[in-house]
Amino acid sequence: MGITDAFASSLALLLHHAESVDPTLVEWLKDAIDDIFGLGPVTIVAVLGAVTIAFPVGLMALALRRRKRMRPVSPAGPDSPQASGDTAAR
Repeated sequence: MGITDAFASSLALLLHHAESVDPTLVEWLKDAIDDIFGLGPVTIVAVLGAVTIAFPVGLMALALRRRKRMRPVSPAGPDSPQASGDTAAR
C-alpha cells in the first residue's frame, strides 16, 4: 500500500457523504440554534452580517487612532517658538 493509496483511503473516509457536510448534523445544529436563541433565520443572518462588517471596521478605526497617536513630533526649527524661548506664541 503506497502513500497515494493511504491518502485516497483517508480521503474516502472523510468524504463519506455526497454533500459537503453531514445533513443530519446541519439540521440538528440549525434546530439547536433556533431553540437556544429563539430567533428566525433572517435575524440570525442580520446579526452575523453586522458582526462581520463591524469587526474589520473596528480594527480600521483602532489602527487609525493608533497611527494618529504614534505620529512623530516634528523637530523644532530655528524660527519656531520653542527654539527662541518665546512662550507667548504657544
